[in-house]
Amino acid sequence: MSDAEPKVDVNVERLVIPYSDFYKAANVLLKISENDEIGAKKYCLLSSLTFRAFSLESFLNHIGALTIGYWSEVEKGLNPKTKIIMISEKLGVDVDWGKAPWQVVAKLTSFRNKVAHGKTELLEEARGVTELGGFEEVLHQWLLSEWEEAVLTEDHGQIAEHTYTIFEILHKASGDEEPLLSAGRQTGGASLIRA
Repeated sequence: MSDAEPKVDVNVERLVIPYSDFYKAANVLLKISENDEIGAKKYCLLSSLTFRAFSLESFLNHIGALTIGYWSEVEKGLNPKTKIIMISEKLGVDVDWGKAPWQVVAKLTSFRNKVAHGKTELLEEARGVTELGGFEEVLHQWLLSEWEEAVLTEDHGQIAEHTYTIFEILHKASGDEEPLLSAGRQTGGASLIRA
């Protein structure tokens, strides 16, 4: 036996699949918004929709990297619609932008851009009220920016469903060996070098 301390080489490798975490985060936040006990519904919906948009783009980068050899060279300059066009052409998937689930891409992209590039804005509305008491309703109605309106009026459940359907279609066509919405994996090993 040696008096030297033992030496062990350890190697760890982890595959991180962000779209899965972003999609699941969007679902958790949507669920929390349904039980709004602390007045945070708007903020949970805002976060949910933002993470949904992130999950779509991250998913497209995941599938793009699997199917298009030069993806890393071009993906940063492409919007989600262009990414889907490239991926769907490569995989032989028909896309009809005028129908579900593909319509959700424009909604999510527009919303994401409004939030990512948010600007302070002055909202104004002027309208006549025919009933004398009706003016109070107008005065107390909260004016909403475009992104706030999307947060508060969109059907978040349908957006989640359509996003997931896009994932299913492209995932299946890509032949990705990772299960859909996989959290990734980590492997590791250790070797005793010296006892």
